[in-house]
Amino acid sequence: MPGVVFRDPAPPSAQAEALRGEVARALVSAPALPLALPRFGLELVTLKLLDDTFILVLREPDREGTMELAIGWEGARDGASVTLRRRPGSPRAAAALERLARRLKLSTTRERWLAASVAARSLRALPLDIPLEFFRQVIPGVERRGLVRTGFRCNQDCAFCWQARDWGDFGPEQVRAWIEDLWRLGLERLSISGGEPTLDRELVAHVRFARALGFREICLETNAVLLARPGRAAELAEAGLTAAFVSLHSAEPAASDRATRAPGTHGRTVEGIRALLAAGVSVQLGAVLSPAVVESLPALPGFIAQKFGGHPRLTGLSVSYPSRPYAPSPEDDPATLHPELMRAALVGVIEAATRTGVAVDGIAGPCGAPLCAFDADPRVVDRSRRVEPVPFKRHLPGCHACVVQDACFGVRHEDAERWGEACIRPIVAS
Repeated sequence: MPGVVFRDPAPPSAQAEALRGEVARALVSAPALPLALPRFGLELVTLKLLDDTFILVLREPDREGTMELAIGWEGARDGASVTLRRRPGSPRAAAALERLARRLKLSTTRERWLAASVAARSLRALPLDIPLEFFRQVIPGVERRGLVRTGFRCNQDCAFCWQARDWGDFGPEQVRAWIEDLWRLGLERLSISGGEPTLDRELVAHVRFARALGFREICLETNAVLLARPGRAAELAEAGLTAAFVSLHSAEPAASDRATRAPGTHGRTVEGIRALLAAGVSVQLGAVLSPAVVESLPALPGFIAQKFGGHPRLTGLSVSYPSRPYAPSPEDDPATLHPELMRAALVGVIEAATRTGVAVDGIAGPCGAPLCAFDADPRVVDRSRRVEPVPFKRHLPGCHACVVQDACFGVRHEDAERWGEACIRPIVAS
């Protein structure tokens, strides 16, 4: 939306540098970074974190390139471990690194390690290098809806997710500032998302704040696992929650487990959906098309009809096709889903939805498939609509002969690069 102004926080880079300095002081008594180490003829340039390991980045003065030492902790009995990660370019530097590694092995006590770990935890919690659009935005391709994310922690680990689980956040005050910014833009519909927003202890306060501002629709994007707990859904409804978009990827628990990599959560999601409906919250279900669930997807409408019995507050099923995940697993990377498998699944789910009376949408949306993947079926798409481009999709040369091009958001960039024109079947007759 042109002219959008958000009250964004200051970049966390300065805070990150201060925390790196705390880690360096705890581990190597460095007053500041970079630090000259004249006894070794080296310079400590900076410090990085890798899981539970500290990486010292060093260089020889007046030489190109860097070298790295990794400091880990092997336990109370064995103490610190210091290993070479990136080798130096000269024999002199190699000898200096060996001496430095021996020195660090002796000087890294349990107390030093714990002090460094405290600062490291704060450093990991910072939202470094994460675009602010991931936290707050006017949703592209969707009419007048804003979105805020409370953070990126999650109690599932979906293979198709575009987020990393350890990305940091900006805290509850900033979330509410962004909610107010979206209201000031004249929006009346708000989505609160994550990660998994039900992990945020401030979620009820966020919902209540948005309701007090005047948002007429407040939608929670969730896997509903924690909403199976007694009273959780009702508490959110009392605070002002009006709707929920709940991830339910398969009728089969085993397929769901493969997709979410969180065994046993499928049944809790079903119970969470029931709790939301009982609390008076409108629920739309969302399935993400991925290799783990592609074969079971046509069975999902029947499962929904069986479990929720045409509940009046169940608005239907949205089927999406995600962007490339942050850390794709080879067995469930959406980019490996052949267009023909996708077409078969989408046609099957539309037919099953028609038979069972479950409304289906999202397939034709900005996060859906190209319209020709399901023959632009008029049961799920208005062929006469016109859509604006979105940054993560494009049309292919063959699309220009398609009669529904103006109604279609196009093909994901990664699919176009992998499958080319096989992604599309242009519709040449209305």
